[in-house]
Amino acid sequence: LSKVNGLSDLGTKIIRFSEKYNTIIIGYETGNIDLIVNNLIINIPDIERSVIQGNKAINDITLFGEYAYLSTGFGIVVLDIQRKEIKETYTIGNNGSYVYVSDIAIFNDTIYAASKDGLYYAPFTNVNLSDFQVWEKKAGISSDLELISLAASDNELYIAGNSPAYNEDTIYRYKNGKVDIPIIPNYKYYDVNRLVFKNDKLLISLTYGGYIVEQDLSSASKVKNYGSGL
Repeated sequence: LSKVNGLSDLGTKIIRFSEKYNTIIIGYETGNIDLIVNNLIINIPDIERSVIQGNKAINDITLFGEYAYLSTGFGIVVLDIQRKEIKETYTIGNNGSYVYVSDIAIFNDTIYAASKDGLYYAPFTNVNLSDFQVWEKKAGISSDLELISLAASDNELYIAGNSPAYNEDTIYRYKNGKVDIPIIPNYKYYDVNRLVFKNDKLLISLTYGGYIVEQDLSSASKVKNYGSGL
């Protein structure tokens, strides 16, 4: 598929598939969104056409329940997959300012947002997430890092932070109320692209390879490739 045969835009940034709604969600650099349902393409141009100034890119998509949580260049946008419409927007910076959000995770009834400005979090239920005052920043993470990826299991949250220096990235872990830097076998602060939990293993995607890490950190297998994604 391309713009020539039906998609609404160029510059695809992220693609996710909702198994629950049999829907492919495509996010673009422009903020444009396409849904593909039963070979029908439905365009949702609300973000692209909005008056928001600056970066509108859809950086990542997190599926939870009936919604897709979009990490964007200005904050978080909630997409109702079944209704095929934007539900709400969260601008989570100080005084409701825009924050570049790279990834979102929902862990222990809390929503987390990885950003260029730190790790933001708020209670996931019984609060108005559109109110910037409910959002806080997690302590214990270097302000010199740009947080780019989150991966949550049942009892821990991993956070990847990019450093401007080559091969000096850091992977943090939030577990039992504490943030630490876990010892991952064979991992030496390499440049990280993405973290994913799959089949009780932590997958670390690097620029030219990756690691498959046992959840208890007892061992890690190195994988070599020539791409940059999991």
